Amino acid sequence: MNQTFNIVRFGRTLRWLYTYEYRKVLNLFLLATVVFAVYQVNEMYHKIQYEMFCGVPIPQRNILSMLLQVSNISLFFLTFLMCFGATFAFSTLHRRHAGRQLLMLPASNVEKFMALWLIYVPLLFVVLILAFFVGDLLRMIILPLLTENGDQPSAIPYFFSNMWGWIGGQHVGINMRPVIIQAWALIFVIHSLCLLSSVVAGNVGWLLSALTVYGCAYFFIDSYGHYAWQVPLLITLTIVFLLFTYRLFCRFPLFPSLYSFRFHGI
Repeated sequence: MNQTFNIVRFGRTLRWLYTYEYRKVLNLFLLATVVFAVYQVNEMYHKIQYEMFCGVPIPQRNILSMLLQVSNISLFFLTFLMCFGATFAFSTLHRRHAGRQLLMLPASNVEKFMALWLIYVPLLFVVLILAFFVGDLLRMIILPLLTENGDQPSAIPYFFSNMWGWIGGQHVGINMRPVIIQAWALIFVIHSLCLLSSVVAGNVGWLLSALTVYGCAYFFIDSYGHYAWQVPLLITLTIVFLLFTYRLFCRFPLFPSLYSFRFHGI
């Protein structure tokens, strides 16, 4: 197959792959909805119960504090779910029949790779945002049934405000911007590692990436942010992981799975 990029052929490839990957994306949406809803209900319920136990009305500043905390932790869950979802991006390769169909698609490797990347990165991001909306709505429905002060406003505006602060750094001081850059560098390298793990390990890519991150964290966590070379190193590793992911994707038939030792020619 010609390795050039054709937009019409890419559109057909994207449609076919989305039809096949739809079930996994839907399962990730349902999982994220449950995670967001359970966390929000549990967190706000216990805080409201504590305020009621103290016997004082819940002041407006405490409500604002609750919503800010919920939105901040939800952003952490969003980041985690993005990385977790990335571990399934290329798992189709490891399914016997679907993997053969993917390899035999009348499209270039670039088109197939980009189609799966679009489904499990930008599209998944939008799907997880929608899951937060649904989880917040469920919290607004369920919480009033559990406690008399459960009728609290939506956390969606605070969620987007905090997200924009992390993306653009407008809501933080100058001293905090290096911390945000360090956090983004760490997120990028973990996400690229998850994509690589998906090609190498298939459906157990989440386990491979989790073990790798856990193993590296012990040696890295105490010193992270103390040296100027760490952020450039992580960005370089991110690029290397992405290039290696594409390289392995193109050479996949040479290694059927992580547990096979036929890695010839890579």
